[in-house]
Amino acid sequence: LVAAAVAAMRLQLQLEESFAGIAAAAHKPTALLMSRPTLPEIVSQLPAGLQQQVCKTAGLGHVGHKSLFGRYDAVVHLVSAVVRPLASSSGRRVSFQNNSAPIDESIAKCWEGHPCV
Repeated sequence: LVAAAVAAMRLQLQLEESFAGIAAAAHKPTALLMSRPTLPEIVSQLPAGLQQQVCKTAGLGHVGHKSLFGRYDAVVHLVSAVVRPLASSSGRRVSFQNNSAPIDESIAKCWEGHPCV
């Protein structure tokens, strides 16, 4: 579990830093929109006892998921239709039966405390 989480974190960190480098090369104001998973989301899904170990092994020091908030200026959390069902053109509610709701709730909880959610 630790090795898999460290690999996912290193990959996500590299992706985020690569896109930030590309944006910086534009030499003009740029917004990066990152889809999941982000580093805080990866860390928050780990058992509490493993969060510190994984962050340290991944080269992020002794941090938990909330200390990674500084990497993100703002957070836009889009929820799936299963959490907030859509109305169809007929006026009926459209809903999906899958496991999206618990995942959406978990991700939203991960970002609690970020100043710009």
